[in-house]
Amino acid sequence: SFTMRGEPWISTQWLAQVLYAKAYAISGWSGPVVLAATAIAATFGLFARFLSRRLSESTTLVFIAAALALTVPHLLARPHVLALPVMVAWVGGLIAAADRQGAPSFWLLPLMALWANLHGGFVFGLVLIAPIALDAVLNADVKLRKALALRWAAFAVAALVLSCCTPYG
Repeated sequence: SFTMRGEPWISTQWLAQVLYAKAYAISGWSGPVVLAATAIAATFGLFARFLSRRLSESTTLVFIAAALALTVPHLLARPHVLALPVMVAWVGGLIAAADRQGAPSFWLLPLMALWANLHGGFVFGLVLIAPIALDAVLNADVKLRKALALRWAAFAVAALVLSCCTPYG
């Protein structure tokens, strides 16, 4: 790497690179394009699904159109595109838990390990746990707050541990 001359290069996006390489090996240049397009479609499908649970169809469509307009310049066959559906599923799961004034499902945790191997943006997912947990705890019944805070804390610790499940630890 030119920024760390003489040091070994570490690829934090190794899984995305492997997936794109496999797609290229199978289908040539159309493989990575189809893989990226599939990830983009999954991202907006998940986003529409999460929004439609809380908003009307027309409002959901407005938010989807706005999100698409804002992200179009970034929708390339790059590692971050493969991480987008994981990010939306992660945040959607955290928000759903907060909405029901509960802790997130531990079934979300494998998403963190996947995200950590796809793109370095997984740190954003870790950071979001605290404010969403705070919202859930403050909106919960006073008698349930301590137990809920402990469950969110256990989830956060588990997410942090799983974010370290990479070839580099």
